[in-house]
Amino acid sequence: MQASVGNDEEKMQAATGPSSTAGSENSNEKNQAMHEQPKMTKTFSWRHLNYAVSVSGEHRLLLDDVSGFVAPGKLTALMGESGAGKVWSF
Repeated sequence: MQASVGNDEEKMQAATGPSSTAGSENSNEKNQAMHEQPKMTKTFSWRHLNYAVSVSGEHRLLLDDVSGFVAPGKLTALMGESGAGKVWSF
């Protein structure tokens, strides 16, 4: 068994073959498109968030004084079990 050594770019070139002019032009178009995108500057934040549900007539506190934020340009995931109430509306 032979180990592969090299960085990701070298591995990609080995897998796809030598770079071509078309590949370079495509890369330039992608870079230009990324620079033309509007910059995200808004931060979504929340403070002192509480959330309670009623289960069999009993109130259960699911979120107790939760604070947080989502920074611009960052991937954020809302996770939880199916049916846990992960409903977002904007």
